[in-house]
Amino acid sequence: MDALREERSTALRERRQAKSERTITLRGQIQQARVQLSHFALNRCSSVRSELQEDAARLPRRDMAGFEAYARGRAAAVVGEVYEGTTTHLDDVARELDVPIQLPPVEQLPTVNVAPPPLKSRRQETWLMMLLGVGFGVGVALTLSRLVAGVARRLNPAVEIAGAVACVAVGLAVTYLVVNLRALLHDRALLDRWVGDLTSSLRSVAEELVATRVLAAESQLSTGLVARDEAENEHVSEQVGAIDAELREYAIAAARAGAARDREMPIVAAALDAVRAELRESVTPVPEHPAGETGKIDE
Repeated sequence: MDALREERSTALRERRQAKSERTITLRGQIQQARVQLSHFALNRCSSVRSELQEDAARLPRRDMAGFEAYARGRAAAVVGEVYEGTTTHLDDVARELDVPIQLPPVEQLPTVNVAPPPLKSRRQETWLMMLLGVGFGVGVALTLSRLVAGVARRLNPAVEIAGAVACVAVGLAVTYLVVNLRALLHDRALLDRWVGDLTSSLRSVAEELVATRVLAAESQLSTGLVARDEAENEHVSEQVGAIDAELREYAIAAARAGAARDREMPIVAAALDAVRAELRESVTPVPEHPAGETGKIDE
């Protein structure tokens, strides 16, 4: 009976320990997966932000129109990578816990909603850039014209006229170059800020995707562990029930033996009394000795 009680206590203790260990392991795995996947998503967002900013910094004028579609495509690719990486990592966690899960498929991945880049310059900015360009071009043309005039006075007047025309052409070219470069740098700066807005929205989408998938996996893993606990509880309950039944049988047998002993004890006691009485009657009395022999016998 002591061995059965010890076996019963061991089974209950092991069941409690196994349940606690599975709960702690699940909590640790989910926390680790959440941290690792969030870090992975942030790294991918930072990486694509750096790449897009580098592309925008050396983007020529002819590729400005297609940069928005290119950047949105890269953002969608990052969302797909985060989705695939999250699914693979959570499947590995379920395999390590030995709990099968089936994450709900996503029919359409979340998109990054951000306004298009404001590449169209405002009228005031356009006028300002033109004025600055014209002023710089006129200044260059006047400076060159003075230099050419000082040299051309000693030469043919036709050379002076050609030099003036060349100075005007150079001034116009410089004006065009300054205006175009200022517009290009302005558009690149706008694209750089727009890339920052795009990647910020991308980071929010990636973090939400990771949190949603991890939460769904945690729910399914918890359900699977509860089902396993119920199955083990049923098994342990059957084992404990069998031990309790055997203990009850031993207790009933002991009770029956005690009752039989109590019933037979008066008969056994009476028999013992009769045997003792017969033994006392069968004892031979000691013969008496003469007075003269008493001292000898005592000696």
